[in-house]
Amino acid sequence: MTMDSEHSSLDHAKGQNDNERELSTDELSTQAEDAKVLSGFQVSLASFAYKNPVARRPPSLSSQGSKKDSLKRRLESSDADEASASGSQPSLVKQEESITGTLGPSPKKRKQARGYAGPETYAHLRVLQDVLTEGLDVIFCGINPGQKSAEIGHHFGHPNNHFWPCLYESGFTSTRLPPEEDHTLPERFALGLTNLVNRPTAEVGSHNH
Repeated sequence: MTMDSEHSSLDHAKGQNDNERELSTDELSTQAEDAKVLSGFQVSLASFAYKNPVARRPPSLSSQGSKKDSLKRRLESSDADEASASGSQPSLVKQEESITGTLGPSPKKRKQARGYAGPETYAHLRVLQDVLTEGLDVIFCGINPGQKSAEIGHHFGHPNNHFWPCLYESGFTSTRLPPEEDHTLPERFALGLTNLVNRPTAEVGSHNH
């Protein structure tokens, strides 16, 4: 081997070592950058994590059951304390529920009918006059005058009677009339009023005998 060939071999080996050294430096630089990016991502991810994940864990069924049992025992203890202090039964609410469940809802009291009333009962009331004339379009016929109507001398005179409001709402009259204007119906609206029975009573059933 000549001197020139030896120098050429050394130069080639040195070039390879330099290339390997440059590659290793680039790899280290790339790994460092990757590690920096990974570290930043981990820091960012940690900001979304729960600070206390154990505390946010939903309670187990056993813990829920124990809480309910504890609350039930405290309520029972409170009822017992109130009963011992007042000398009454343990729980008025429970008593009411028990009674309601046993007897059911209390029935509504029905208004008792007055029954038959003799003519002398309402003899002091005046007979209510019919409101009639020729050529009427409609005649309204009641069963018999009520006690209030007979007292004031006008048809459907009780304040709770719906006749006059319904007469207006249904379009028979252009205005809502008070009972005191019942005599104006024929002339103003061609309407008339009468009754099957003239004798006034407080209730319809008072006629039955």
